[in-house]
Amino acid sequence: MMEQNPLKKFRGLEIAMDNIRMEELLLPQGYDASELPYKPLDYFKQYGFKVSSAFPEIYKRCNGIESDKYIPASLYFYYISPYLVNMNLSMAYVDKNMYFRHFPDVRQPKTIFHNMSGRFYTEEMQEVTFDEAVETLNVKERFIVKPSIESGRGRDVKMLSGGGKIEIENTLKDYESNYIIQEVVKQHPEMGRLNHTSLNTCRLYTYRRVGTSDYMLLGAAVRFGGKGAYRDNACTGGGFCKINDDGNVEDAIHNYRRFGWGSLKTEKGLEGLHIPNYDKVLETALRLHKTIPYMDLIGWDIAVDEEGEPVLIELNQYPDCEFLQIFNGPMFGEYTDELLERISKHHIEAVTVYKRSFENGPKQYEYNFEVGKAYSI
Repeated sequence: MMEQNPLKKFRGLEIAMDNIRMEELLLPQGYDASELPYKPLDYFKQYGFKVSSAFPEIYKRCNGIESDKYIPASLYFYYISPYLVNMNLSMAYVDKNMYFRHFPDVRQPKTIFHNMSGRFYTEEMQEVTFDEAVETLNVKERFIVKPSIESGRGRDVKMLSGGGKIEIENTLKDYESNYIIQEVVKQHPEMGRLNHTSLNTCRLYTYRRVGTSDYMLLGAAVRFGGKGAYRDNACTGGGFCKINDDGNVEDAIHNYRRFGWGSLKTEKGLEGLHIPNYDKVLETALRLHKTIPYMDLIGWDIAVDEEGEPVLIELNQYPDCEFLQIFNGPMFGEYTDELLERISKHHIEAVTVYKRSFENGPKQYEYNFEVGKAYSI
């Protein structure tokens, strides 16, 4: 049997990713995707990429903005993200357990315990036992537990209350290792208007323009949870609204897997919503980005506490491309051409990859570039 061309195989993976992301994040449930146009876009052809005309059609139905420059998931994750983000070195900055050292001059949720490699540490990095941690948590009113490395879209984020020792013990055992336990942030009343049970946050995409030292905002939105939810992501029945440069929140409510948009005024009785101290929220995101040399694109989740101060919740080294484009239009806007020109000079070669995993979490990848010769990173 003739071996498949690795370039065609790679292209097949790209197509599969686009189909999966469209189904999971963009197309309304039950929508017949065969109705969409699938002609390759001339705009991307000039840079050597095949992008379906389905994407501008989908996003236009989400936000009313017409353009051929929308970035599909395959182009973003296979080409743009690896170009803008050093995947190996960026991992040093995404561990929430280390935020207090990387970003000491910005407010963060008060940490009760760090769990690092299965060991518990206090906020002051004093090691304690599992039983000591449980005893302390059992007298807390409420607290948040979440993975310290990856908790995108609220995955595995839990709110617990004291007085339930068995539940606390079982929950911590389920997390096993590498998580953080924090006090609940008391948000500003203006932010609470969107949903009082969830911590509603600003998601800001900051970008270091390729070939320059210019830092800028690509777009920002406020995210809020659904009724009774404590997480702010749209998956809990909430939504997100665009934040304008002056901090005013647009009326349109957007969501994943939704054509069109809702209204803050008609659905929530809200109008004239403004992000408190938004200038400082934006300044904080841009200032922090300048301290990270290995990432040219970052998604920041920042809350505003009851005193009006920005509170860093999380940074995302691979913020999804769908979120920003649903409410804001093409991801890189006027900077798309120069970015595509640079990444169009990529090349592809077939390699064999092995991953060795250990029981306490670490992984090592081995890349065999030549038969009989191994390289490790």
